[in-house]
Amino acid sequence: MANGGGIVGGSSWVATAAALIVAMGSAASAAAEPLVIREQGSFFVAGAPVRLENPSADIAGPPGRAAPNTPGAWTAGQAYVSYQIPDRRRLIQGRPAPAVILLHGCCLTGKTWETTPDGREGWATYFVRQGFPVYVVDQVGRGRSGFNPAKLNDARMSGGRSIAPPARAKTEESTWETFRIGPRPGQLYPGAKFPIEGKDQFFAQIVPDMNDWADGDPYRPSVEAMVALAARIGPAILVVHSQSSRMGWRIVEARPDRVLALIQIEGDCSPDAAQLASVWRRVPVISVWGGYITPENWGDREDACRRTMSDIARAGGSGTFLKLDEVGLPGHGHMLMQDHGNLDIADRLIAWIRRVLG
Repeated sequence: MANGGGIVGGSSWVATAAALIVAMGSAASAAAEPLVIREQGSFFVAGAPVRLENPSADIAGPPGRAAPNTPGAWTAGQAYVSYQIPDRRRLIQGRPAPAVILLHGCCLTGKTWETTPDGREGWATYFVRQGFPVYVVDQVGRGRSGFNPAKLNDARMSGGRSIAPPARAKTEESTWETFRIGPRPGQLYPGAKFPIEGKDQFFAQIVPDMNDWADGDPYRPSVEAMVALAARIGPAILVVHSQSSRMGWRIVEARPDRVLALIQIEGDCSPDAAQLASVWRRVPVISVWGGYITPENWGDREDACRRTMSDIARAGGSGTFLKLDEVGLPGHGHMLMQDHGNLDIADRLIAWIRRVLG
């Protein structure tokens, strides 16, 4: 197909692919330097035992032994965290750089921040390479954090399948448009830096979103887990993306003494900056946005974040709005941390961190 109007294919696509290969080669060379770490590992934060009445939803076991469906304890509400600590910490005003916590958005996991879909270096290791300890989180109900199956199994055992909770999933078609890969499935926006050559790897990252299964407040378990993480590792920089931005504001309000700065990537902005002036005078925040935004597609959220950053500044805090198109970094969509040029964006954020913490 011709590449006019952003359609992938044809001679223009060949030229674009060739340019991408050159860019990938440059990035690969930069990333080929040894990454020296002092420590790495993983652990869980938060979570507590709950009782499952139907842990296996009707599976029988051997006579005389506990059957798989025997009621018992189950740990729920925990969040999985992996981390790397560099051998040499960056110094900011003579002090070791704080940790960076990376929290993914809707329908994704901590994979968001790791190797990009087309095999380039992601932020999870790049920030380590730049001297920051990095902690990557799977939200409660996602990835290696697991989810509580009680509602699903209870509904199955009671015959009430119609009351089973939903597992929200995003299709490739929906993701293509709402994440602003292109105007419609199979098309790229002109100049888009989305790694189209790795699109199958990208779509494989998408998982069902089990946050809605929490009683009353779908964000509470992950907020509690993040507060516990901040308490464990000490003051840190919190990076949130899209859906997790709703948690970011709450985490800052709960523990402003443990969040040194908030980096909010294409999320919701709704805090009352005047009412929370005591918080936002202490915690710098930056709201980062890509391009291809229209009034119908993310426009209202972008406008709200522009206003919120201004409100925070007027309240005596440090609120920064960063529109990548306006600073010479065009072509980025919703998954800007995975695009070609993702490390240029990371460098901008590192410069901002040095400025607000210096």
